[in-house]
This record gives sequence, structure tokens and C-alpha cells, in this order.
Amino acid sequence: MTSEWELLPCPFCGEEPGWNIQEEDGDKYYQLLCLNNGVKAHTSWHTDQTRAVGAWNRRSSDDDQG
Repeated sequence: MTSEWELLPCPFCGEEPGWNIQEEDGDKYYQLLCLNNGVKAHTSWHTDQTRAVGAWNRRSSDDDQG
């Protein structure tokens, strides 16, 4: 799947994450994940790809304001 969004690299290995898409009862659910170097980095499941991208691109340092 080609992404139309700019994705930050995995915070652990620096590679681009991949999409995990599941369909259930006609609804699609999206997750971004990276399984490189034995570490699993992933978002929770989202019904909207834009929200999955926002979750992936958010870093804990985004909350550090002081």
C-alpha cells in the first residue's frame, strides 16, 4: 500500500512502518506497525487511516513542554 501521508520513521529502528488492515462486518480497521529488530512498535486500531497516521507520528516528546 502506498501511503499518501508523511510517516515518521520507527522510533526504534528508523525504518518506515507498514500498514496492517483488517475488515470485520464490512468495516475496515487500520494499524501502523514495525516489526524490525525484534521490537514491535504499533498503533492501536483505528477506523480512519488519518487517525492511525496521527497516532504513529505522535511521539512522547510531543508532550514535553517544560
